[in-house]
Amino acid sequence: ALESSIAVDGDQQLEFDINRSNTEYEFILTQKPYSLAINAVSMLAVNRPVFYGEAAICLARRAADPPIAAAENSEEGLTKSASLAVSAHLRASCLTLLRNS
Repeated sequence: ALESSIAVDGDQQLEFDINRSNTEYEFILTQKPYSLAINAVSMLAVNRPVFYGEAAICLARRAADPPIAAAENSEEGLTKSASLAVSAHLRASCLTLLRNS
């Protein structure tokens, strides 16, 4: 469940503080959806400057904790080479955003 607290400031502005820790999941994706998601977040950051900070933080957090390869006998998840490719793609996207900032 989402817990939120609404505080009313002196000039009647509402501030939302939503606890999303219970709604975060680790999805099992293949290389193509990861690549599409990385490209989408990068394009969002470049084309919509209002989202630059959030997109850059999202990519940086994922680059710091890249997806791991699945077990050898598992049919879902990333292979070792796909995991390395996704990690390289994340790092390259972060560097591109830094260069363009």
